[in-house]
Amino acid sequence: MPYFDGFFTQESLLLILFLTISFLIGFVTGRVAGFRQSHQLRRERDAAILDTQAMQLDLNSVSERYGVREADIKRQSLEIERLHRAAHETDIKKGQLADELETLQTSSTAWQQGQTKLEQRIDDLETNIQVLQRSLKAANQQTEHAEEATEELRKQIGNIDEAALIQLQQDVNSLRYVNTLLEQERDDLQRTLSETSNSLETMLQRKEKDEVKRVYVIGKPGKGEKEITLTQKEAATRLQAMIGEYIPYASPNEKDDFKLIGGIGQFIEEKLHGAGIYTYEQMSMFDDEFINVLTATIGFFPDRIKRGRWVEQAKELWEEKEQAKLTLPHRDSDGELA
Repeated sequence: MPYFDGFFTQESLLLILFLTISFLIGFVTGRVAGFRQSHQLRRERDAAILDTQAMQLDLNSVSERYGVREADIKRQSLEIERLHRAAHETDIKKGQLADELETLQTSSTAWQQGQTKLEQRIDDLETNIQVLQRSLKAANQQTEHAEEATEELRKQIGNIDEAALIQLQQDVNSLRYVNTLLEQERDDLQRTLSETSNSLETMLQRKEKDEVKRVYVIGKPGKGEKEITLTQKEAATRLQAMIGEYIPYASPNEKDDFKLIGGIGQFIEEKLHGAGIYTYEQMSMFDDEFINVLTATIGFFPDRIKRGRWVEQAKELWEEKEQAKLTLPHRDSDGELA
């Protein structure tokens, strides 16, 4: 064909051959590069899969740890809630025990008042018995005198009027009846006195047994040591020995108002006065041993003084009292205010 006659020349064929070879080389090179890239991508994909699996394992491990931690937190929350409930119940029991203690202390005061009244009643009964005995003795003497007078009249008057004699005999019988009634009343009073004395003795014995049974632990024992226990009477004796050695003496005339201290009322203030504690200065010097003995003496809860911060409050009130003394105006030798 005339159009392609100039195309199939040697130069054209060489050019075509060159282009074909270049195309083949480029094609092969591209295939090789693509194969290498594909192989590299497969390796990266496999590595990514392995990384994903490792991350999944880590995620599973973290989830398990999170679940365990969450379960621990729930258990701890339940335990904390249980402890809160237990603490609340303990506070309620403490309040109930405090109320029972106040009731027992009130009952003890009422019992002591009743004991005083009972002793007064016994004194009254003994006085009545003595009066009745004197009355009975007088009636017996009157009866004897009446009988002697009757015998004397019988001797002096042989023909005494029968009616007068009968009347006299009736008077004697009346006196004897009165004497019998007085003897019965005396026996009743003596029996009542005996029963009252027995009842009082039984109550005193029961109180002494209760005081012996009531034992207080003084302090906390160390390792290998035994508990030091005291009854209320023993603690009171020991407390009196400690006043003057651990804290200074004070008289009732020096007493301060303990009701200004939180947790102390009229009843407890009287108990403290009965134990020899009258001033803020004394209370501000309490140490642990003195507090334990005082607690056993009065019958408080073991931690009532410390929990109420009595010592700290007493120290503040004492310092205020001393400061007030320093700031008060004083008079000089001429009687003028300085």
